[in-house]
Amino acid sequence: MEKLATVTRILVHIRRFLIVDLGKSSTGNNILKQKLFSVSSSTSSHTMHCRVGYRPFDGIDLMLCDTQGLFDTESDPSVVKADIKHAVDMVHPGPHAFLIHFKIGNRFTDEEQKTIEQIQDIFGQDVSKYCILILTGEDNHIHNDETIEGYLKTAAPGLKRLLAQCQNRYIAFNNRAQQGEIDDKIRQLLKIIQNMLADNQTAYYSKEQLQRGAQLL
Repeated sequence: MEKLATVTRILVHIRRFLIVDLGKSSTGNNILKQKLFSVSSSTSSHTMHCRVGYRPFDGIDLMLCDTQGLFDTESDPSVVKADIKHAVDMVHPGPHAFLIHFKIGNRFTDEEQKTIEQIQDIFGQDVSKYCILILTGEDNHIHNDETIEGYLKTAAPGLKRLLAQCQNRYIAFNNRAQQGEIDDKIRQLLKIIQNMLADNQTAYYSKEQLQRGAQLL
């Protein structure tokens, strides 16, 4: 209880949120309100090396590290893993959250079913406690009386499993929305992160957790 109270006090005074974005550069650009990361319409990742961007937002600093996609077919898997792992070294003292992306309307592939396992292979078992599912493409596939909640209820079993592994943390993100709507989504995302950290009773995913998790694999 004392640890939770201490973490809660820390969260109240957080002035910088450190986020690792696993493979969707357009969302990262919208969060940072600048075209910093390269975007491709192809299925392969267009980010070749992790990059970090900053944005002041509502009195805090947002720091976002954009990485290669976990399943980039054009890069050596060992290189992708090393580059993503390097992202943690770029966000001191450690990231507050890891963002996993899925585009609504796409087929949920066999590779995507292994998403959490791939992330755990890089960062350790505890990393799933810090993962949030970002659902993009809401504007193209959710119409009339449809809702994200309704979509997820009828989603493929693999997507439901991924959501469960993220402990049902998710947010729908429309990358074509006006900036005001995007900013509201960012506020919702930051609230999800704060609640997640409070539940985890930690202020961030530390490098010690990363090293300890790697030793157990």
